[in-house]
Amino acid sequence: MEEILQGIANVGFPIVVAAYLLVRIEGKLE
Repeated sequence: MEEILQGIANVGFPIVVAAYLLVRIEGKLE
């Protein structure tokens, strides 16, 4: 179970960061 959670953390965290940055950039463009 820990390996699955570790995999989600390794893959999910960058996705969350990328999505957050996209939202920030979109807001600045308007």
